[in-house]
Amino acid sequence: LSLISALAISLVGYNFIRNESKKNINTYLNAKTDEMVSIFDKWITNRSIVITSLEYFLSKNVDTNKITRENLQVYSQFNDISDLYIGFEDGSFISGSGWIPPTGYDPTERPWYKQAKAANKLNFSDPYLDMTTKKYAISVGMPLLDKNGKLIGIIAEDLLLDTIIEQVKHLNLNGQGYGILIDKNGYALYHP
Repeated sequence: LSLISALAISLVGYNFIRNESKKNINTYLNAKTDEMVSIFDKWITNRSIVITSLEYFLSKNVDTNKITRENLQVYSQFNDISDLYIGFEDGSFISGSGWIPPTGYDPTERPWYKQAKAANKLNFSDPYLDMTTKKYAISVGMPLLDKNGKLIGIIAEDLLLDTIIEQVKHLNLNGQGYGILIDKNGYALYHP
């Protein structure tokens, strides 16, 4: 009887400890996830401010026919923004980095242009391999309006994903798991 009682108490104790451990692990992982989401949200917000501020400045203060490459070089203080550019409704293109598009390049046919125009607000493209840097990037684009509120083009920036990937790569879950970066379609962009 003593042995059966000790076994029953041991099983109840084991189940209690196991359930509490699972609960603690889940609480820890949820807290880590919230922390990482907050870090990424701040990173995206800070980079988005570059483009929204520039769009506001250009639309209010600069004659849209006189926008130059120098107007777009504010991105250079961020090492994870590879370029800032404008595709105009007439098919012309200006790049802050000086990239000259190949003959026949029409920015109005590019996904970053079409998506931002259709959304009519700040838009994040699907990740792609940036041909200039050979790194993964996303285009963040938004409509550029003239002083009268008429659409003249899309202003966009390319954000390199290395910063987020490094954060995910070094996510410390104390041996309980690892981080995976997934895009909005469910494709893994980074997996350790």
